[in-house]
Amino acid sequence: MKNSPLVSVVIVTYNHAQFILECLESVRCQTYNEIELVVSDDCSSDKTLDIVNDWVEKHSDRFAHVSVLSNNTNLGISGNYTKASIAATGIYIKHLGGDDILATTAIEDFVEFLSKNNALWCMCSLIRFFDSSDESDLLSVSCFTSKVLRKPNAKKQLTHLIANNYILTPGVFMKREILQNVGYFGDSYRTKEDYYTYIKILLQGYYLMYLPKPLVYWRRHKDAVSFSSSSEVRRNYYLEDLKIAREYRLPNVSHWNIIIRIQVFVSMLEKEILIKWPKISERKVRAIYLLSPYRVMISLYNKIGRILHTLRCS
Repeated sequence: MKNSPLVSVVIVTYNHAQFILECLESVRCQTYNEIELVVSDDCSSDKTLDIVNDWVEKHSDRFAHVSVLSNNTNLGISGNYTKASIAATGIYIKHLGGDDILATTAIEDFVEFLSKNNALWCMCSLIRFFDSSDESDLLSVSCFTSKVLRKPNAKKQLTHLIANNYILTPGVFMKREILQNVGYFGDSYRTKEDYYTYIKILLQGYYLMYLPKPLVYWRRHKDAVSFSSSSEVRRNYYLEDLKIAREYRLPNVSHWNIIIRIQVFVSMLEKEILIKWPKISERKVRAIYLLSPYRVMISLYNKIGRILHTLRCS
């Protein structure tokens, strides 16, 4: 690619010693050349930072620029992402967890996709894999979400994002100016850096595009925040969900949009139940979404879409 713009790959780490080499190697092996590497370690108690420094010493000449940041105190996911993002200098930015992996052509495909579509941010499909087994599966958007993202309409995308977070965070790629314009990830939330940031981006009128290609391998393991079995971690996670609902979701949906507001209130009720009765499984609590006309309609739309897709392919 002629006159290739610089892409900052920002890796945030916290106790990722057993995964970080695989992550770093996936960035080094990209088919795209103009890459700046920024690694920010959030006060890990294992050997993550030592492993990163040793690896960078051997491979720094592969990159246009390398920065390794180390936090003296734990900033949380949001704070760490913000600190690393501010240090980045590329035209584009790709955030990556220290336990995840990029497909070899990921950066090249992202840059080409945004350039061809004259867009500022996008997301791709994911390969979700489990560290405890050989299982993996493809994560892509639903039939309804695909329809929402087909047209460059930030307002419509925002309405449905407020109803349900459909963005596959590990697959997001964007121009760095977007983050600058919305004030990065802020420090109001320690673990939910993504959802409210995407709401802020859409509020600014930046519509999202979808690249239906799996370019990121998303690792699920017992120490991941969104997959944790710790009751305290889960409780804090749900509390931040409720805070986002009160501060970003409800204030940005019309009082007249009853269907979306009911959906938000039902999702808040789900989190309240899980906080009060932590031993109840999320799967059982999800039955309350039968109270949401929005969720029922979307489920029906997706089922019909899958049936029609099967019939077309048969």
